[in-house]
Amino acid sequence: MTNVKANYDENMAARENNPFLPIKEKNIKKNMAIGRSVDSQLGNRMQRIIFYMARMKYGDVAVPNIVTINKTDGDSVEICTYSVPIYTEENDRKKDFNPFSQVIYIGQSFSINQVKEKLKLKKKSEALIEKRYTLPDVSENAMKYIEKPKRKTVPVDLLYFGIQSENLVKAETFEIKLGGKLDTKNSGGNADEVEELTNIFSCLKENEAFFGTCYGECSQPVAKKIEKLNRASVLNNKDLWEKVIPTNIAGFTYDQFIDMYQKAFKKSKLETTIKCL
Repeated sequence: MTNVKANYDENMAARENNPFLPIKEKNIKKNMAIGRSVDSQLGNRMQRIIFYMARMKYGDVAVPNIVTINKTDGDSVEICTYSVPIYTEENDRKKDFNPFSQVIYIGQSFSINQVKEKLKLKKKSEALIEKRYTLPDVSENAMKYIEKPKRKTVPVDLLYFGIQSENLVKAETFEIKLGGKLDTKNSGGNADEVEELTNIFSCLKENEAFFGTCYGECSQPVAKKIEKLNRASVLNNKDLWEKVIPTNIAGFTYDQFIDMYQKAFKKSKLETTIKCL
């Protein structure tokens, strides 16, 4: 309780900068500063929104659900990507179908049926999009992260590829948090995750990993650790969103996105519902 009181003013001030929970009622905001159930749901929702917009901007193939990375002959690496459209027909889906998740598998290969099982697609489904890419002349330093990875299975908050003429030319990966004020004790772990993502795709010449916040500023302990990493950066709020907002859709900007979101939030009547609890 001592910590709750000590951190209350700072937490409340941080909430004033959160455009994704535009609640006006003071007592509701007070309760939400203590309870985290709505915050938790919001974090999941934000990640889905980010994935959805990245798909709109870069396409299904460039934002895959599953990626496998394997050494092949000599100094070559094969990257396979598997994507399932968000709006897959209901008769193609199994229970717990989730088209918003992304996982990287290193040193592992799967049959098409195994991939479908992981993605909760029925075997008869033809919705799965499979692509294979060969990267020749991978450096010895980059190869070591594939031959002896820190983890063989790596969930990722967001990954998208740059693709030119059916070739992979770039990878951008993201560790994303709702707000930026993380505990100092978490800074090492968050920086380690960003570093791991840069290492995994060091087989690509263009490769960068980001620590992003949906709102607020990245905490200084995390920022300082990430600034020391090669090919890694911090993206605070608007900078993160501008990476994924589909600007190719005429006139769709960050400010318009926030306006659309807040109108939808008001329409949902969540604040009214909470008042009645």
